[in-house]
Amino acid sequence: MLQKWKWSLKALLTALVLASASASEASDNLIANGGFETGDFTSWITAGDSAFTGVNGFATHSGDFAAYFSSNNPFTISQDFTTDIGRSYTFGFWAWSVQTSSSERLSFLINGDAIITLLPWPNRPFTYFEYTWTAISEVTQIGFTSSRGTYRLDDITVLAAPPLPAPEPGTWAMMLLGFGAIGAGLRRRRQLDPALSRARVLPR
Repeated sequence: MLQKWKWSLKALLTALVLASASASEASDNLIANGGFETGDFTSWITAGDSAFTGVNGFATHSGDFAAYFSSNNPFTISQDFTTDIGRSYTFGFWAWSVQTSSSERLSFLINGDAIITLLPWPNRPFTYFEYTWTAISEVTQIGFTSSRGTYRLDDITVLAAPPLPAPEPGTWAMMLLGFGAIGAGLRRRRQLDPALSRARVLPR
């Protein structure tokens, strides 16, 4: 009988996990104008040598526009967004190393610190990169710095990990009924098993 109740509890917990996993995982992109479809750097903070940098439709990953970096001196774009402390976020972007010079650098920044620095990768147009981190402040800044060379950048996203969903009222009701049934079964078993009852009153 006890084994039967153990299996009942296992089935109940499994159903609860599946219910939680079925919650929607869709998240909105926290980056504004991540695909540069405004045709410029609207919503982005720019700094550095802006010569030979900008947004055009010469080659894109999707849509009509992409950003390009061709300056011989550092140029940076960045954007701030609200984050929840302790929550995980995934940053993704598509980049294309147009030239193959070993001096080229494109760095991805979080709060001003270089997290990923890309070297040239020849014969591969747009390539996807991503990085996941846990927020430590209520506002986070992501950005890109190109120190040399020619890169194209498109479809930048930051997606928040979905919060753990709270069980629905029906799920709570199932849990209470299941635990109540398990408790009743255990009490009944003790009543029907004299040896178990005697064992509980033996002196220590």
